[in-house]
Formats: sequence, structure tokens, C-alpha cells
Amino acid sequence: MPGMRRALSCSLGFALLALASGCGQPRTPAAPSVQTVPADKALVLSGRSTSVFHFCSCAYAKDIPPREQLGYASPDDAERAGKIPCTHCKPRDAYAEYLRSRDEEPAAPAPPVEGPR
Repeated sequence: MPGMRRALSCSLGFALLALASGCGQPRTPAAPSVQTVPADKALVLSGRSTSVFHFCSCAYAKDIPPREQLGYASPDDAERAGKIPCTHCKPRDAYAEYLRSRDEEPAAPAPPVEGPR
């Protein structure tokens, strides 16, 4: 039975090695690479070490140290990077409101039309 013991020991060793290396464990997919924008120009911010993103006017966004800030062009980009929206500022709603207000800006007044003299 020494051969059987050696085979069992060897297969047990491989099983432990496989468990230690994570073999057979479900892998979480890596977050897709998303292009960030400079934080001082971004409307959507997150911290490097957090999973939450904020609209730029959120009080919690102001607490993120400048060296930790990641800027995103939109809430969609932040979500593609694996971030979740802040429940305080609701960045998706704030971003939509920003876009609506930008589209509703009044046009510059037309110059007065002079009549015949």
C-alpha cells in the first residue's frame, strides 16, 4: 500500500495547490478600462479607493483628496468603471438636470433692428 499512499498524498498536494492558487473558483470580471478626464474639468467624480461616484457639487465629492480624485465624462463612464452612484446626490439625476439646464440657456439677444429713417 505504500504506492497508494504516495498517490493519495500527491493528489491531495495538487488539490491544495489548486485551492491556494484560486483554481476552480469563479473569477470576478475585471472592470473595463474607462478613459478618465481631469478631475477639475469633470462633472462626475470618484475616489481611487472607493466604489461610489458623485456629481461634482456633492458634499461627499468635495471630501475626496485631490490626489485621489478620478473624473469621468458621464455617469455611464463611471458605471462602466465599476462605480456605483451616490445615494445622497444621485449623480445620474444631477447630470441629466445639468444637461437640461445647459440646453435651455437663453440665446444672446438679437441686435435691435433699425427701421427706415
